[in-house]
Amino acid sequence: MSQPTDNAFVALLRGINVSGQKLMPMAAVREHFTAAGYRRVQTYIQSGNVYFETRVRDARKLETDLGQLIRTAYGWEVPVMVRSLAELADIVARSPFAAPDRSCEQVYVGFLRGVPPAAAAADLVARSMATDRFVVDGATLYVWQRKDVPKNLLDKLNLERLLQTDVTLRNWATTVRLTAWPTVKTTA
Repeated sequence: MSQPTDNAFVALLRGINVSGQKLMPMAAVREHFTAAGYRRVQTYIQSGNVYFETRVRDARKLETDLGQLIRTAYGWEVPVMVRSLAELADIVARSPFAAPDRSCEQVYVGFLRGVPPAAAAADLVARSMATDRFVVDGATLYVWQRKDVPKNLLDKLNLERLLQTDVTLRNWATTVRLTAWPTVKTTA
């Protein structure tokens, strides 16, 4: 009888290590994940990207369990979005925007906790203009912006309120890099 195989996931933590708030050193995050039984734990940059392997297959259960792990370890709520490596590769492949010309444009991927109501997604898409465009595809938000538009415009939109679900953003380069795990070198 063969042993069950591990499943590879990336946990995307929202709102940590930003402007001195919710400081979570990535070395400590790796230790907490490992102590909780997750294997081959790696992190990439300080924004809360955690690769791990587990026999658990249910991403929603992992989001709940990891949220509890962080609450126990740090004492605060941190929304956690979990995607498998296959889901990440699909997210990159399905992007409605070409890889950005970094001299004049930027692309972000929003990882949503759940699929937003259709009317909420349509409302955000309707806010697209010449300087920025939004596409909602299930539990993924794609954002294209001209480089001269400040990223804080996204914060002012309050994406979570508009989409009625938790959202964490990653730039295109980071999103693509996450699909290369487990070959990404642990940083931070």
